Amino acid sequence: LKVPHAFQQQLSAEKTLTLCYAIPSFKAMSSAWKKQVEDCPDLSSIIEPGLDKLDSYAARMDSVPAYVLAMGK
Repeated sequence: LKVPHAFQQQLSAEKTLTLCYAIPSFKAMSSAWKKQVEDCPDLSSIIEPGLDKLDSYAARMDSVPAYVLAMGK
């Protein structure tokens, strides 16, 4: 539960712009969960549905220009 909690904390800061962190945070969370699956294969049945959901959200980001604009300088 540490991974999703850290992800939620990163994206819910009140004093910092957070949209620009969305894509890097999704990638970091996905990478962390994939590493957990490698380190603890017994947990894959629990982690894989979360990875699938992350992938579906990441695919949605491709169609929302706000994410791309937030990544620009």
